[in-house]
Amino acid sequence: MYISKKDRDLVKNMFAGKCAYTGTNLLPDWQVDHVKALRRNWWLNNSALFEENHNLKNMLPAQRIVNHYKHSMDLEQFREFMKNFHLRITKLPMNPKVQKSIKTKAYMLEIARLFDITPNKPFSGIFYFETIKYDYMKKLTLKQMFQIAHAFGIDLFKAAMSHKLKDKTLPKEFYRNRFQKEYDEVFEELVSIGYAEKRKWQDLPFYHVTDEGEKQFRKQFSEIVNYKPEKERDLSYLKHRINFYCSYRYYRFCDDNSEHIISAYLNYWVKKYYVSHTTEDTITMFKNELASYYKRGLLA
Repeated sequence: MYISKKDRDLVKNMFAGKCAYTGTNLLPDWQVDHVKALRRNWWLNNSALFEENHNLKNMLPAQRIVNHYKHSMDLEQFREFMKNFHLRITKLPMNPKVQKSIKTKAYMLEIARLFDITPNKPFSGIFYFETIKYDYMKKLTLKQMFQIAHAFGIDLFKAAMSHKLKDKTLPKEFYRNRFQKEYDEVFEELVSIGYAEKRKWQDLPFYHVTDEGEKQFRKQFSEIVNYKPEKERDLSYLKHRINFYCSYRYYRFCDDNSEHIISAYLNYWVKKYYVSHTTEDTITMFKNELASYYKRGLLA
């Protein structure tokens, strides 16, 4: 089934370009493996029997040969199958003469090499991705945060820009959890990673944020709104707000947008020199705070 370049890149980088099963660096012909197989029905126009398994949460990066060998097995079936692999390679012919046998032996030995298996060293029973801590699809993008906030009836922009604790505090329970639209690209991404579901209400299609999605939203909400009492509002507090605003407005000046804005304020704005309209917009948004920090000598 079709996988977009964006999703392929995401899958590829799940484990820093390594195969999820062997831990070896992915070769150019690597493939996306479905942990729970699609179980293709070759006799029915190559259609997938379980199309619901075609989502990012069910994908792992794998060497092509490993994905081929795993075939339609699920994770536990593949694990059990690999436990006897060291015995299977002992049965390979010493000096195969037939071309098919030569290819089969080379194929099996390549799998053994990737998994670091020998006749005296069986498969450990643990795949590479199970030995490391990973969080490849958990962090929400700012776009996704705004869409979830909309579904919950939360004004994320106001919460981030406000200095008041009440604006930066989420309720224990949201009064709604619904984003009504027949199709939304951002919410479709959330559905694919288990953070949202598509439902119907009074025969109208809508998106519903899952418990897992709500949990991640609450975690990142606290990081974004970044509440600090007035006495604790240092330069990092201002920079955090500036960077959020630039991301919200899709402004990209440099790796740290706040550094650009502060520099432009000191070197151009206070001297009444011209700045670009995007820089001016950002400085205008924070001009009172920048002036306050400037007077206290905190921008130098």
